[in-house]
Amino acid sequence: MTSSQTILVVQSGCIVRKRRFHRMVSLALKPEKKDSSDDDDRRNNNKKKEHDDNEPPTLVMVSRDDPCMAWCVLGAWIRVELKISQEEDGTATEKCTRNDEDPVEKKDEKKKQNDSSGHTEAVRVELLQCSPDPNVIPICLQLVAEGALPLSVFSNQTHLQDVHQVEELLRLPPRDKQRKDAIIQISRQLKHGVDNNNHQKTGPLPHIKRWQWQILERLEQNTPLVVPVPFCRPVSNSNGVPEDNSDPTSSTDDPITTKMNVPDVNSMSIRHGISRVDYLKGKKWPQIRWLLQRLQPMMLDDGCTTTRVLDVGGGRGDLAVAVALAFPQAHVTVVDSNESSLLAGRSYAQQSLGLSADKKTSFVCADFATYAAQENHNFDVIVAWHACGDLSDCALQFALSCQANFVICPCCYTKRYITGFEPCWIRDHNNNNCIVPSSSEQRQSNPQEEIAIVQKLAETNNHPEVSQRAMKLINCMRLHALLLEQQQQSSKQQPHDNGTVTIDSNTKKSLGIRLERYESTFSSKNLVLVGEWSTS
Repeated sequence: MTSSQTILVVQSGCIVRKRRFHRMVSLALKPEKKDSSDDDDRRNNNKKKEHDDNEPPTLVMVSRDDPCMAWCVLGAWIRVELKISQEEDGTATEKCTRNDEDPVEKKDEKKKQNDSSGHTEAVRVELLQCSPDPNVIPICLQLVAEGALPLSVFSNQTHLQDVHQVEELLRLPPRDKQRKDAIIQISRQLKHGVDNNNHQKTGPLPHIKRWQWQILERLEQNTPLVVPVPFCRPVSNSNGVPEDNSDPTSSTDDPITTKMNVPDVNSMSIRHGISRVDYLKGKKWPQIRWLLQRLQPMMLDDGCTTTRVLDVGGGRGDLAVAVALAFPQAHVTVVDSNESSLLAGRSYAQQSLGLSADKKTSFVCADFATYAAQENHNFDVIVAWHACGDLSDCALQFALSCQANFVICPCCYTKRYITGFEPCWIRDHNNNNCIVPSSSEQRQSNPQEEIAIVQKLAETNNHPEVSQRAMKLINCMRLHALLLEQQQQSSKQQPHDNGTVTIDSNTKKSLGIRLERYESTFSSKNLVLVGEWSTS
């Protein structure tokens, strides 16, 4: 009789199958494949590819009570310590202690042997990389925040570089759009990785079908106010966005370049893959400077009148604080449904504005559609920066009802968040009031499908020229429908060719609208709706 000893063997792999038994869980691990930089090794690997793919996975048994079961799911990369029994002659035999037999339920002996055949008991399980399953990612994020898992389970494949990012993400409500988008982004990065240019690896560019092109071109031809490039006036740095090489994390003599809203200067932006400082300085800050210049002629400057500004979806208060600092006569009200963002915004305003924070800013936690339906609103200017989907349309119609100037930058063209609200441009298209195609061009499709196609084309980021055309079309439809809406409410006059409509024959008050754009390097969603009321 030969004696044996137990040794521990470490093995890594990806979970490709998971089976649950009464007290144990069976995990099938596909061994980790190492990249080869040597050409000969690569050729040899290619020759053996078929053999490697057919190689059976390693079967591991883990107790169902083990805490690792929270993240041991398909797609997770793990490292396990296996208990192996080795005979004196050097022969290793796999040993599994399942203890899964139920004395009440007597099963066939052969089946019990097959259940545990080829399995090895796992003494210890370590997570190397989180599964791309969106349902598991929040669990692992919480464990990272609690210190139960290392950040490396994400950081090697995603833009998460410090625990502060994780904590900031977890502070958002589970149904918050920013949180859901970030988790989807993390899931994609765990699946495909990130290339050297900090862009998500993608497959072939999506194909735009011919009939989709036809819809876009036909609507462009039949939509009022779609005019050549001068209508969407590009703004250069010299005429629109001032050159700003200041450090956004430090205060200067310029009151606008206040300390930016950065919890940690080394933290990374989850959505953009760069540090928050770089994102604020290179992308968001130039957009704010551009907006401030657009707001300049809209501000009341008689020395005693307050300009009441409403920031729709203002969240953390970056824009609101910048407006309050740039225009001493302004009072900014921020309306957002994210309570945690508003708390951060209040703190940022107090830090930047000091004792005047409460006099210069207000933060209201509310759904904007509900807020807009209330009475006694009296604002001079409405701003909504990167307002998602129909939130932009709701802000436009609210500005119309208040007869307020507006600067609105739409985003997320396919999104519809507001229950029971139909944007006027979609309603007009469905009723053939805004778009009236000729009989020869009439396509056998419903208007809702055409709208959905154009919205989808606006989000084709891999085809920026198509996205720009679709965004321009949608925004021109928005502006024209807005003028028609005001015409129906207050006047029987037709909109003028210069993009204005007179709404009061006594005071000659009219609304002038235009579509502008800023540098696409700051954001791909760079078209801005601008409206100004004037009295002649």
